[in-house]
Amino acid sequence: MLRPLTVTWWLVGVVIAVEANPGGCLLSGAVRYAWFMDVVWIALGAGAGALAVWLTAKEAARRRERFPSYEVWAWAAFLVVAALIYVGFAVFNGASIEWTWTELGGVAGYGLVAWIGASRFPPLVGVGWLLHVLWDVVLHPGGHPGFVPSWYPPLCLGFDVYVGVALVARFRVTDNAAFWDGIAEKYAKQAVANPDAFDAKIAITKSQMKPTDVVLDIGCGTGSLALRLAGSAAEVHGLDISSEMTRIANDKARAQNVDNVTFHTGPFDDTFHDLEAESLDGICAYSLLHLVDDRSAALEQIFRLLKPGGFFISSTVCLGESWVPYGALIWVMRLVGKAPMVNTFDKRTLEDEIRRSGFVDISQPDVGAKPDIAFIVAKKPH
Repeated sequence: MLRPLTVTWWLVGVVIAVEANPGGCLLSGAVRYAWFMDVVWIALGAGAGALAVWLTAKEAARRRERFPSYEVWAWAAFLVVAALIYVGFAVFNGASIEWTWTELGGVAGYGLVAWIGASRFPPLVGVGWLLHVLWDVVLHPGGHPGFVPSWYPPLCLGFDVYVGVALVARFRVTDNAAFWDGIAEKYAKQAVANPDAFDAKIAITKSQMKPTDVVLDIGCGTGSLALRLAGSAAEVHGLDISSEMTRIANDKARAQNVDNVTFHTGPFDDTFHDLEAESLDGICAYSLLHLVDDRSAALEQIFRLLKPGGFFISSTVCLGESWVPYGALIWVMRLVGKAPMVNTFDKRTLEDEIRRSGFVDISQPDVGAKPDIAFIVAKKPH
C-alpha cells in the first residue's frame, strides 16, 4: 500500500498549496478549470480512496469478532459525511437558503441509501458512493454555483468512483454470505436433486483418493460431500463462506462421530491461508465455480494448493448452455434477496479455463447429470 499512501501525502501537500494560493489554483487563474488539473484531482482522489478502503478493511478485520458488520456501517456513515461536506461549504461560504436546503436534501437521500444498504443489502452502500458522483459532476461542475472550491468536485469524483467500485466488489462477498446464512437450515433439509448422479460423482471422486490423502471440499455447504469422503482419506477439509452452513456441517460431523473432517468458514480468495501451497492431494468444487467472482483466480489458487499429481474435481451448473436469459433473471432475484451472485458460461468455456490454469488429463465422465451440468476431472502435472 505504499503507492496509495504516497499519493495521499501528495494530496495533503497539494491542498495546502492550493489554499495558500490567492488564485485558488496551483497554476494561474487562466487555467483554473484546465482539463489536466481535473485529471490531477481525480487521480489524487482515487489514491486517497484506495488508502481509505485499505485502512477501513484492516480496521474491520481487527473488529470482526465484536462488530462483524463494522466495514459496511463505517462506509455508510462516511457516505453521509461526504454529503455533509457540501452542506459545510454552503453554510460557511455564504450559499443561498435554496442551495443549503438542496445540500441538506442530498444528506437525507444519501443517508437513506446508506441506512438501507448497511442494514439490508450491503452492495447498495457501494452503489450510493457511485451515485454520489452525480452530486459532484451534475450539481457542482467546476465548483458551481460558487460556494464549492473548484478543485473539490473532481477530487471527490476520483474518491467516489474508486470507493464505489471497490465496495460493490467487496460487499458482494458479504451479501453472498448473508444469503447462504439465511437459507442454511432449509438447504440442510433438502434432498439431493439427483441422488443417482450424486452417488456416481462421489464414486469417481473416491476412485481418485488414497487412504493417506488430504482433501479439500470448497463450497462444502452443510458438509454432505466432505462427510461421505471422510472414510476414504486421512483428512478432509471443508470450506464455505456461510458460518451457518459450517455450523450445521460441524453438528452433522459430531452426530456421525466423524473426527477427521475440519470445517473452515470464509471466502475462497487470497484471504484463505488455512492450508499451505502444495499441501493437498485432492480438491473438490461441487456447485461452486459459477458462484465465485473471479473464476480464473480461484482455479489458479486450486492449482497452487494441490501437490504435483493431485486431482481436481468440479461439478458446475453451466447456465450458458441454455437459451433462457438467466443473467437478467438472477439480477432481478438478487435485488429482492432471493438469489446469490451467479455467473453464466458454457461447458467448453469452463473446460478451457481449467486447461489454461495448468491442469492436464481433463475429462468429463458421464454421471447421468442434467445436460447443463459439467462434471470435470483433472490433474495437476507431476
